[in-house]
Amino acid sequence: YETELNGMKGLGQSQQWLHLQPGKTYEWNVAAGEHVTVRVMPEFRRYVLFEGTGAKGTFTVQFNMPFARFEVYSDGPISYISLKPADHFHNCRRDVLDAIKEMHPKTIRLPGGIFAEKTDWKDGLKPIEERHPIDHDGKAILFCCHENYDSHELNIDDYAAICDYVGAEMEVTVRLTFCDLQDAADLVEYCNGDVSTPMGALRALNGHPEPYNVRYWEMDNETFRWFSWEEYAHTVVRYARAMKAVDPGVQIGLCSYHYFRLHVEDMLAICGEDVDFLADRV
Repeated sequence: YETELNGMKGLGQSQQWLHLQPGKTYEWNVAAGEHVTVRVMPEFRRYVLFEGTGAKGTFTVQFNMPFARFEVYSDGPISYISLKPADHFHNCRRDVLDAIKEMHPKTIRLPGGIFAEKTDWKDGLKPIEERHPIDHDGKAILFCCHENYDSHELNIDDYAAICDYVGAEMEVTVRLTFCDLQDAADLVEYCNGDVSTPMGALRALNGHPEPYNVRYWEMDNETFRWFSWEEYAHTVVRYARAMKAVDPGVQIGLCSYHYFRLHVEDMLAICGEDVDFLADRV
């Protein structure tokens, strides 16, 4: 929204109902115009608890704020805003990851849900401020808690680190509608190739010389939304073969839920030689 603050005319963006905890330090990161001002307020904007300037910075909360409001003002377009605890681990709250760790998950899938259909893994390799936001594309249920977009703060390397932290194995979802065969093959090589391969060398350049050795790969999410069961089975054949050409050891999962459950045998008649497990839901 258009606004004016301390004589600076420009744009503003805000989020309310944030729970900021006493004694905890938070960091902000904003990609916007030349001048940036941030504010922290209690519920109903009754007064300003903190005001800072600059694209990046930190502040420490003195008391419990269950309904805090965070505001950003700039003299130019605002393309990225992040506010997180300063002790975050790969952009995730450590207390959340510690709770997940206590559950001892065997695998963690990423991307998950319909989010998988909108995630461009190569875009995620860019500096975080340069990544394109992931919008809901008209699907109101996708980011209903995020003002209908996601800032793409978790990339494939963050995901690998998070899985290692909680002791889970990676299970990667490959999107099949907005991703071509080469993108899928490149993702396998990025995760599993050694440093002599182009994608493996890129992973090493990003600070991760050792392969992630991802075994489990699920072929998209809720595929009944995008394909008929027959179209899906034929698509899986093409992608599975492109991916196994890079790493023959990867395990390919076939989505078998919703009404596709009625056609599992039909799908396996088409792609059974190219898949290794069924990705079902109860």
